[in-house]
Amino acid sequence: MACENQRVSFRWRDYAHGGKNKVMTISVYEFLRRFLIHVLPKGLVRIRHFGLFANRRRATSLQRCRSLLATPPCVDPPTTAIYQLPCPLRSHDRG
Repeated sequence: MACENQRVSFRWRDYAHGGKNKVMTISVYEFLRRFLIHVLPKGLVRIRHFGLFANRRRATSLQRCRSLLATPPCVDPPTTAIYQLPCPLRSHDRG
């Protein structure tokens, strides 16, 4: 929507709150970091609907993996921590 003073504003849909459209303003660097997360290296293809964690077979696949590994079923799903990727443009700052 807008880019000024090293800040980017854009619209996004908040599915957690009924799919409402909202506006977020973040720094140019954070915007680029978030955008580039979706860019795959040359030669790689994104596959979402196949494999072990495909939505259609996820529960069955995980159950099979747990039985093969002799692991008890997960009672409470683990909470996922948000992992902050380091900015590749600022890698020289790490020492």
